[in-house]
Amino acid sequence: MIVVADLSGEPGSMGTMEFAEPVRKHLARSGFEAEVVHFRDLPGRMAKGVNGDHGGRKYDGKVEGMTGEGNVMPEAIFLCGTALADNAYREEPEIFSWLRDYSGTVLGICAGMHIICLLWGGKLTECERIGVFEETLVANDPVSGGEAVIKGYHLHGRAATIPDGFRVLRESDGVPSMIKLSGRNVYGVLFHPEVLNGDMIVRAAGIGR
Repeated sequence: MIVVADLSGEPGSMGTMEFAEPVRKHLARSGFEAEVVHFRDLPGRMAKGVNGDHGGRKYDGKVEGMTGEGNVMPEAIFLCGTALADNAYREEPEIFSWLRDYSGTVLGICAGMHIICLLWGGKLTECERIGVFEETLVANDPVSGGEAVIKGYHLHGRAATIPDGFRVLRESDGVPSMIKLSGRNVYGVLFHPEVLNGDMIVRAAGIGR
C-alpha cells in the first residue's frame, strides 16, 4: 500500500482532486495500490516520532485508522502539493514529525518538499514560479532519471534551503528542484511530476521494492 497524502486544507476539496488524485491515478495505472489520506489523519497527530511516546505507549509500527484493513505501515508515502494560497499544512508541523524515523520511501511534491526540508532543519524562501521550466540533472539517481534536462511544471510561492544530509539531484535556474536524503529513500521535488513527469512518480513507488 502506498499512501498519497492530501495536504490541502480540507479533505475532498478541489485541491484533493487537483493535486492528490492525479498522483494516485499515476500509481494505479502502473499497478500500485494507493489510497488518498488527508494529512490530518496521518499518524503524526499522535506520534512524536516513530520511537517516541504515544500517550503512555510505544509506537508499534501500525498506523491506526489510516489504511483500513490491517492498519500496517505503508511501504511509501507521497506528500502532494497544494494550491498557492493553501498553507494549512505548515500550521500543524507536529503531524509530520514521525516521518523523520519512517523507514519507507517518501516523495514530497512541492508543499511536500517544504515539509521534508522543514523537518530536517531547512527554511522556506520566497520563490514564486508558475509554469513550465527546465530541470537540469545535477546527480543521477534511479528516481530523478538520467536525462540531462527535463521539463517540469511549477506552481509555488516558496522554495527551501537544503538541509544537511541532502544532496541536490536537479536544479532549475540555480534553484534546487529535486533532492534526496543520503542513505534513505526520502525525496523532495519542487515541481509537480504528476503533470509532466508521471514516470518519476512510478519510479519512486518502485524504488523500495
